[in-house]
Formats: sequence, structure tokens, C-alpha cells
Amino acid sequence: MFYMRTDKMIDNFGKNNGFTLDTCFVIQAYNNPEIASFYLQKGFYGSKIFINEIVLNEAEHIGFDTTNLLLKMKEIFGRVIVKDVTNEERFFGQQLENTCSVLHPGDSSILAFAKRTSTILVTLDKNLGKVCEFFNTPCILLEITKKHGVTS
Repeated sequence: MFYMRTDKMIDNFGKNNGFTLDTCFVIQAYNNPEIASFYLQKGFYGSKIFINEIVLNEAEHIGFDTTNLLLKMKEIFGRVIVKDVTNEERFFGQQLENTCSVLHPGDSSILAFAKRTSTILVTLDKNLGKVCEFFNTPCILLEITKKHGVTS
């Protein structure tokens, strides 16, 4: 499998405080590290990479070992910052859910975290990508394709 970036605004984000990775991206990157090629292609190497507790809890819930996940992300990105989701972010996430019925508690907390930290949310979830657009949140939406190579 290969990955194509479907974001159209990647060069228009302005200040980049780093990236927040969502659960589906972390799992896919664990299994297929080439999905993270966007990080090198656009000169983002060295940017902060955030993984929050929601991502780790969701991955653990479906059977992934969080230590191995974090080690793999460190291998791919160099440095990974693990953060808790604050009560304020959870509350903000609930408010986002009330505004947009497509959101579920995990995604809403991840989105709230990305908004608070002014980071770019990286996902493979098309619905989450649409929600990011709705809430004017910078997002890189990657798409799995059967083409050879990674295209932008």
C-alpha cells in the first residue's frame, strides 16, 4: 500500500507548532512507516510530534503495545512528545461533539488537543478531515492508494 496526501492547504498553514497524530495514523505508521514520508518531503523534519493519551488508549484497546508503538514512532520521527489530554480539552471536545454529530469522544479530544496546541492534525480518517475543515483546524489527510510512491 502507498499513501497519497489529500490536503490542499499544506503550504498555507503559516506557523507550525508541530503535528498531532491520530490513532489511525499511528497504527498505519507502525505497520507501514513509509506513510510518514510527508514529514520529510515538505521539510517538516525536526518539527514537534505529539501523541496524546487518547491515541495510546485507543491503540491499546485494540491490542497494540503502547511501548512498541512509541518506540516505532520515535524511530520514524526522531522525537515524540507524549501528552495527557486535559479536562479542559475533554470539555472542549464535548462542545465540538455537540456542534458536529460526526465526532466521537476519542476524535473530539484529539481534535481539541490539536486546536489548543496549534498543531496540524495528521489522520487517515476522511470524516475527521472534514470535521477539521469545518472547525478551521489545519489537517493533513492521508489516503491509502495502490499507486507506487507517495504523491502530494
